[in-house]
Amino acid sequence: MKDLYKNEAVAKATVDMVAAWGSDNEAEVQAAAEKWSEAIFNQMVTEYETYANDAQALSARGYRVLTTEEKAFYASLAKRAESVNAAGFADIIPSLPVTIINDVYKNLTQEHPLLNAVNFQNTGYSTKLVLNNHTAQNATWSAIPAQISQAITSDFKVADMTLAKLSCYALLPLDLVRMGATFLDNYVRTIITEAIATALETAIVTGDGNGKPIGMDRKVDAQAVVTSGVYAQKTAVAVTDFTPESYGALIADNILITDGGKPKSDLRSLGIACNPVDYLKKIMPATTVLNTAGQYVGGLFPIPTAVYPCAGLTTGSAVIGFMNEYTVGLGAPKTGGVEVSDEYKFVEDMRTFKCLTYANGRAFDNSSFALLNIANLDPAYINVKLVEGATGATGATEG
Repeated sequence: MKDLYKNEAVAKATVDMVAAWGSDNEAEVQAAAEKWSEAIFNQMVTEYETYANDAQALSARGYRVLTTEEKAFYASLAKRAESVNAAGFADIIPSLPVTIINDVYKNLTQEHPLLNAVNFQNTGYSTKLVLNNHTAQNATWSAIPAQISQAITSDFKVADMTLAKLSCYALLPLDLVRMGATFLDNYVRTIITEAIATALETAIVTGDGNGKPIGMDRKVDAQAVVTSGVYAQKTAVAVTDFTPESYGALIADNILITDGGKPKSDLRSLGIACNPVDYLKKIMPATTVLNTAGQYVGGLFPIPTAVYPCAGLTTGSAVIGFMNEYTVGLGAPKTGGVEVSDEYKFVEDMRTFKCLTYANGRAFDNSSFALLNIANLDPAYINVKLVEGATGATGATEG
């Protein structure tokens, strides 16, 4: 579904679901997930009633033409979902087509900018991430034909990237089945994509490493404290403004030098992840000014920096770093299928489908990201500097 989060109900349900995950209350998580699924379903019903007979309009809104294999899959899914007798259902339903798996992963990066910015790698269940931790070294000058006197060495470190299970489930209203394969396909893909994306984003920025990725806000250096599989969180750096002086120091002092002591020269993947509320109340005001033409100009960082709103971060905190220095290993389940249950919510004309994949992730090293405290971040403003002896009423100005 195109522009899903422009729907206010869906956006609010997503924020509520992420908040419920942090409560460790199973009933609360279940209730939030149901409201989230219901919000997406209601949006699709509206689109069905408006565009059901307009293929061009459906295509423009993100609905796609199904392959023969996908049509067969959804025909079987619809037939079994409407059947009262669920005996042998799991054995009869076909595996989720590879084209759907591929579209899910594609949409993860296209519709979620943070996931597009980090480094995704398709891996097996268990793999190793080899990292080059070499320090800054120079060649030496000498007269010809003197012997080569400087050996360049590298320090390689190996990080375990055994994948953790990431699972989600979808409640399938039987009314949706009756809408046809196109809407059923879009609902299944939307639910799976958004659930996986939201969970991945949250784990990437703040996962504790215990059965999930090690988040950007966690310590991963040699001195990192790991207790029962949980990586300690970094100490937040207080940030009150984004002036060139302050912003340059923030980067130079926290994320410019690798753990091996080598300075980074490529700043193009620099980014900030923050809570969507903080983007509107903190980051946007701190990077937007009114120019002399009476127009607001936004995104004014001293160094080009992308901003990635992420519901998984709490208000008042943000993460800054080089997004391409975070690696996510992602793998699909070996069966490539879905599991089905009629026991839960069946009396309410709903059937439950569960999909799972495997993933893990970590930053290149401890210098890749820094945790920020932006609770007291000031809005941007144009500085005015009075210069002694300058002519004119107000002196010289600096922007």
